[in-house]
Amino acid sequence: MAFSIAVFRVKGRGCASCIEPVKIHLFKHPGVRGVHIRGYRVIVFYDPRYSVDDILRETGVLEYYVMVREDGGMKPIVESYRRSFHLHG
Repeated sequence: MAFSIAVFRVKGRGCASCIEPVKIHLFKHPGVRGVHIRGYRVIVFYDPRYSVDDILRETGVLEYYVMVREDGGMKPIVESYRRSFHLHG
């Protein structure tokens, strides 16, 4: 099965550890296959049959966090994940 990757920067939080609870919210969605926290960035591995915008909205993440999509600037990291995990999309 192919997976997609989306990278977000979390704004408006005082420390990186405050971002950890985002995992709980995201894993509530059946399309989320993995979440990696890297500082103020959240890397979401998800089923491409779902829209990442719908995932954020349906899990309630946007009620607590300001998530800014950053895939473009994170291209080397995203490509590294794709190669490491044999991901597509």
